[in-house]
Amino acid sequence: MASLYRQRYTKKIPANAEILTINGEKKVKITGHGGRVKIFDYVIGRDGEPRLGGHSNTWFVSYVDLDGIRRNQTTGCCDKAAARQVLAKIEQQLEHVKSGMISKHELQMLECRDAPIAIHFDDYMQHLEVKTIRGRSLCKNHKQGLKHRLQQIIDDCNIETLEDINVELLEQWMMNAKESGKSPRTINTYRSAIGTFCNWAVKYKRLSSNPLASLFKADESADVRHARRALNKEEVARLLKVTELRPVAEYGRAVVKLPHKKGKRAVWTREPLTWDTSMPHINAE
Repeated sequence: MASLYRQRYTKKIPANAEILTINGEKKVKITGHGGRVKIFDYVIGRDGEPRLGGHSNTWFVSYVDLDGIRRNQTTGCCDKAAARQVLAKIEQQLEHVKSGMISKHELQMLECRDAPIAIHFDDYMQHLEVKTIRGRSLCKNHKQGLKHRLQQIIDDCNIETLEDINVELLEQWMMNAKESGKSPRTINTYRSAIGTFCNWAVKYKRLSSNPLASLFKADESADVRHARRALNKEEVARLLKVTELRPVAEYGRAVVKLPHKKGKRAVWTREPLTWDTSMPHINAE
């Protein structure tokens, strides 16, 4: 049977608290900033120490899911009437599955659609931690880059649930990013990050389809910030030579003192390696 409740908690009694007796029961009185007074229950913790007890501001629901498992989750509502509506919605969805109106997988997608985006974001980051490509884990910098770009889009677009992600929203973000000075190549890396996230959500049955499948790419040829070219023969020869003799060049590098900065522990470093100054023995070859 489903029910509503406010979650109970206990915590250490502050030093400025007063112990009172109200109607024969001990209470804890705390006076906050501005003279606001709060009354809490006086309870004994598991360690035998006195603690104050209270109830959460938001309401929780307790219900039995389709697998017969008791579930407890927050409604996110401080108002009991609003919490009842959340509970009624959950019960209605369960009845729809039992009657065959929707499938169990469709119900899971509905639950994922309404869940906070932070839950999916954390699950995705955890997925990247264990993901391997041809037996190798993802590079740390690559994971950090994906996390930064995805979080940036979520914050800029005020995305709260998976349902908020759509093509129009991302198109507007890409236009704003272009106007702010981001290059098309940089914009495409952000587009790829949110698109990969949506593909993951589809794969793990959190979305029925990728809402960004039709999102266009920024035209990188229209604004090239760094022109790439192939190495010429001389540059290839120098690259191969340096690769061969680099371990030797590490020996004999001069020590360079660093300017003193408060809080900085490093006081010296090695002289930088360049073709003309630090590697004369290679030039002599």
